[in-house]
Amino acid sequence: MRNRIVNIILILVPAFFCTAVVFYTLWMTRVIAADEHIKMELWAKATLMIVEADADEPQIGSNILLDVIQSNNTIPVIVVDNQDNILMSKNISFLDRLQAKFFYPSLLEAFRHKGHHISIPVEGAPQELYYKESVLIRFLPLFHIGQIGVVLLYILFCFIVVRSFYKQQQDKVWIG
Repeated sequence: MRNRIVNIILILVPAFFCTAVVFYTLWMTRVIAADEHIKMELWAKATLMIVEADADEPQIGSNILLDVIQSNNTIPVIVVDNQDNILMSKNISFLDRLQAKFFYPSLLEAFRHKGHHISIPVEGAPQELYYKESVLIRFLPLFHIGQIGVVLLYILFCFIVVRSFYKQQQDKVWIG
């Protein structure tokens, strides 16, 4: 009876920790995605402020606005005009280009289909900002698969060890 309780504990404890980490990682993914959306809204506002700035009047804080735009190093983004001409793109990975080449007519269509979008209401020439999740968010679910694999290997190892101990005890009974 005591061995059975130990066996159950050896299986339930890692399963509990694996489940807890999976839920924590899912929550963390949602938080990071919400943060990326806020960053992209700020990016769109900075773009709008730079485009609408008067050339005659030096804009206070234009360096800060440029820093906002240039600080995005992880989120893939495309800005297009109302004629679907790409005005600006940043952080487009090889994987994004490859996916667009094989599954969509263009990179812009891939972003429209798989990404999010924010309108930038520039007077006379409205613009659209399309963005996708960063590489971190796209590959974070793979962490779950690896983690579950490690826990399954641990459970298999525990099962083999417990089985060998049981077999060893059975052999002692037959010998003694």
